[in-house]
Amino acid sequence: MNKAAFLDTMRAERERWEALLAEVGEPRMERPGVAGDWSVRDIVAHVTAYERGLVEWLEAASRGECLSFPDLDHPDVDYRNAAILRENEGRPLEDILLESRRVFQRLLQRGASVVGGGVGRPGADGVVRDAAVEGGATPLEVHR
Repeated sequence: MNKAAFLDTMRAERERWEALLAEVGEPRMERPGVAGDWSVRDIVAHVTAYERGLVEWLEAASRGECLSFPDLDHPDVDYRNAAILRENEGRPLEDILLESRRVFQRLLQRGASVVGGGVGRPGADGVVRDAAVEGGATPLEVHR
């Protein structure tokens, strides 16, 4: 998948995500029980944390720096999830949704500035690709 197609896929999947959030509606986003004890609000904050981490990692890489995220890099997924929940505890839903949209725009901008034809690891032809995306998976499916 080339960069333009990848970015188009990201935009299309984000439109689906936003449509789903609109269908749920803000009043219901705070209710726990969507995934275990998590609410839609918690899930949005979770996705945003990983997108923000990716943006910051890509920005650092563009400067020749390497970032480490103690919470997001922790090997225990339950620890990572709990850290993200703690980080967002008490934040207003409106702030979480706004940050989610801003971070996604930064991710698109950073993705558009990546040099090369693909994303992920280099293939035999030198083009950087990601096997999951190359196989047709969407970014949201890769996260699952």
